[in-house]
Amino acid sequence: IRAGVSDPMTGFELMVDFFKADSTIFENCDDSDGNIGMVFEQDARDLFVAYASQIAEKERIADIVFELNVVDDYGVRGELIDSAAEYLPEPNIRNMIEKCQIQADKQKDICDKRHYFIMIESLSRQIKDAKLFEKTCLASWPKLSTAACIDISRVYLESGDVQTALLWVNKISEGETFN
Repeated sequence: IRAGVSDPMTGFELMVDFFKADSTIFENCDDSDGNIGMVFEQDARDLFVAYASQIAEKERIADIVFELNVVDDYGVRGELIDSAAEYLPEPNIRNMIEKCQIQADKQKDICDKRHYFIMIESLSRQIKDAKLFEKTCLASWPKLSTAACIDISRVYLESGDVQTALLWVNKISEGETFN
């Protein structure tokens, strides 16, 4: 695709088709060494980002990425969410977050909700919305682990709020040795 497609929209559409083929690909091969997963997580992701970043219709791209990630049975489509800030402006990312929240609210089971919460966490971190990241973590895991406290602290720090980052680190009990 990289060698033969110069038109961004054609390349984007082909990459979408490639990600849609993930279940067929994984169901017909042995990926115990992780090489095929790496193709999705690195090469395909990079090519997707390269094409998507050149397309002006960002709302359409955001809609397609959201729809692709409604189901992610093999965990490779999430790479497109995790790199959204590389090809989408903040308003489109915020719209995607809103769609994720609407879908999470519709779910009865917490595991189904968490699928959307994970996307919101990734997107909110990319746009440095630490309050939304915190809110989503608390909705997903009411009893926060040490790792979650560190993650929330890190997002506040990345967002420039050193004081709140420190507050979250201080929520970890003094005798805690994990992380």
